Amino acid sequence: MRRLLTMAAMAAMAIAPVPLAAQGERASGADPYVHPGAGVGFPMNAGGMTRGTIRQYDATGRDVSVAYEAQRRGDEIAAVTIYVYPSQLPATDPRGTPAERCRGEFEGAEAAIRQGREGVRDIAAAAPAAAPPGLPGAGTAGRLGFVLDGRRLVSDLYVYCVPGGNWVVKVRASWSEGHAALNWAAVLRAVAWPARWPSDPATLAMR
Repeated sequence: MRRLLTMAAMAAMAIAPVPLAAQGERASGADPYVHPGAGVGFPMNAGGMTRGTIRQYDATGRDVSVAYEAQRRGDEIAAVTIYVYPSQLPATDPRGTPAERCRGEFEGAEAAIRQGREGVRDIAAAAPAAAPPGLPGAGTAGRLGFVLDGRRLVSDLYVYCVPGGNWVVKVRASWSEGHAALNWAAVLRAVAWPARWPSDPATLAMR
């Protein structure tokens, strides 16, 4: 499962789909950085945060995350990571409705947060949340608290499944407990979401 990524210094170079052996963290000076598979545009600055690490998880550029961070003092954490990837199940999967499959995506992502972390507690139960700007339907969002490396953190999880297709948008927003919640919705508003998403029948292993 993916974890919240540490921010890395940005370099003035754009990234493109890479061979399997070269997967991993990327840096891009492009503004916006465009997701190679889905065409989502991620600006350098969004919602008062600065774009940092870009990570590609596959060889074709379909499975990508983009991280943003805010200025905080000392070792305080304030980071939002947006993942855009094909669902582990095809849109025609017979095991449930699209809503049920998307709920499964959320539950799998939530289970990953809980795994291996201390003092995990529910702060806000999963509930419907607005879709990214200009996109139909709704997402699901919830909030957890936990301890990581001795630090008490709060983390929002948001999952949105693009209707009629196989693409998933996942957001992890984490910040130091006791500080103001991150406005990750403002980051989503700054992202350029495509009006039409490419069809992608590929399936991925469970995160």
